[in-house]
Amino acid sequence: MRRLRPFGPAARIAASVAMLAVLLSRLHLSGLLPANHHSAVAFAYQLAVALAAYLAAGALDLDVGWTAILAFMPAVAIVQVLPLTVGGLGLREGAFILFLGPLGVSTSQAIALGLLVYFLNLAVSLLGAPAFAAGVRAQRAAS
Repeated sequence: MRRLRPFGPAARIAASVAMLAVLLSRLHLSGLLPANHHSAVAFAYQLAVALAAYLAAGALDLDVGWTAILAFMPAVAIVQVLPLTVGGLGLREGAFILFLGPLGVSTSQAIALGLLVYFLNLAVSLLGAPAFAAGVRAQRAAS
């Protein structure tokens, strides 16, 4: 198995896609998008998350097709928000093991993919934290 290159092309693209997903959600929450675009933004966000997971799988040299990621990422997303663990740690990785195991992905590779997807989302979310904090302060000042 080839080692993950954190600044390789696939990792950079995955981070860019994740940042696009955060940007879409921020535009939606800020009210810059009309109210009737809720479904479009939600669909685009989920598609961006699936694309980031697909690119993360590619960065780990996993032979997982786009169709499999599109099929399993919604289920993984549902499982990881169950209030059983902190941040979905363990649940997400278990779901990847369950879904990707029959496709030839080993347990350690599925765990690595789950953790990489988690850390990508965490890193992109932390990039948006200052903007979120500034927005909260602006709302309090306006009140």
